[in-house]
Amino acid sequence: NAISRQHMTPHVAFVFDLGKSAYRLSIFDGYKGQRTPNPERTWFVKLFRSVVDAMGVTNYGVEGVEADDIIATLCQQSIAAFDDENVVTIIAGCDKDFKQLLTHHIRQFIPDKNWVYTRQTFVSQFGFEPKNFTLYQALIGDNADNISGAIGSTELVRAKAIVSKCTSIDEIIETANKCDDHVFRGLSDSRELLERNLKLVTLLQDVPVTATGDGYRRRNVDDDKMQELYFLPAYEEP
Repeated sequence: NAISRQHMTPHVAFVFDLGKSAYRLSIFDGYKGQRTPNPERTWFVKLFRSVVDAMGVTNYGVEGVEADDIIATLCQQSIAAFDDENVVTIIAGCDKDFKQLLTHHIRQFIPDKNWVYTRQTFVSQFGFEPKNFTLYQALIGDNADNISGAIGSTELVRAKAIVSKCTSIDEIIETANKCDDHVFRGLSDSRELLERNLKLVTLLQDVPVTATGDGYRRRNVDDDKMQELYFLPAYEEP
């Protein structure tokens, strides 16, 4: 409600994670391997999704598909659904992966900082276009998802410089083969890792969900369902 009011829109949707990405696990079986199953979280997500539905808010969740991929798909669909060049889709979430989606029509709202991340602020910070953020992630990896990088954590500035000059893995390798710099030389031997990482960090935009303009509009609250959910027992360990 607070986010809807702040951005003055009756159109809103929630997206839920319902397990790890089957697609990414098929590429790398160690993806998010450091994360252990959490039955309490699974119970809470199921409960919270019921609450959101009773509140009249459209929500999405697909088994074996990460929420980020659903959001990326919905962002692209929303542009067509509203068919208005002035409409802006705002992603409310802190995940850094959303940066790759930023355009004139797509922005990211960071709730804990209460500010909106735009394409312009991204370019000012990183020195390249948001669509190339996946190359940057492929270079540095992502410890949160158990993805090892081709460049060490002390080389973030160097990684930005590389991506500002290159727009593909091929260009990175071509540049590496012509360079005497030890960091670039190392990249020429890391094609397989870079290509794997690029697949892992690139959000899918063809998840089987469908959004329409009216589908995003808030419905009336189901008071009976809300009361029923309020009296559900608390989580108990199996």
